Amino acid sequence: MPQIFQRDSETITASDRIPVLPLRDVVIFPYVVIPLLVGRPASLAAIESALAEDKLILLVAQRDGEKQEPAAADLHRTGVIGRVGSLLGDAGINIAGYHQSRLDAGGDALAVVKVDARVDPSIVDALGALPEVHSVRQVRLDRG
Repeated sequence: MPQIFQRDSETITASDRIPVLPLRDVVIFPYVVIPLLVGRPASLAAIESALAEDKLILLVAQRDGEKQEPAAADLHRTGVIGRVGSLLGDAGINIAGYHQSRLDAGGDALAVVKVDARVDPSIVDALGALPEVHSVRQVRLDRG
């Protein structure tokens, strides 16, 4: 039976089982877009499962970041349902750095994503079309 979640004016319909991604030394809040480095086999399986379904995943912080294979008891009880995005990765674009800030709690955030190569305009347009994104600008900073 599908699960229905309401987020402001958005309704999110998820399958009856949502893959869980335990997070080490990071807490994710609603409405935050952030790249995550995922390497543990169970975490990669959770990402693959989310991509095969509806791209939704439950992000939950671990109680102990040193634990390599956390069980349910090793996770905090509250998490955030996120959507796995792979637009940059699918285009072969490497994220070299990421910074985010906001003026007010719960307000809009400014994210600066540093990449290793120029991004094709079609990818910039696709990023701007994402429902969580207000606008996208590509800026090239030359040394000299």
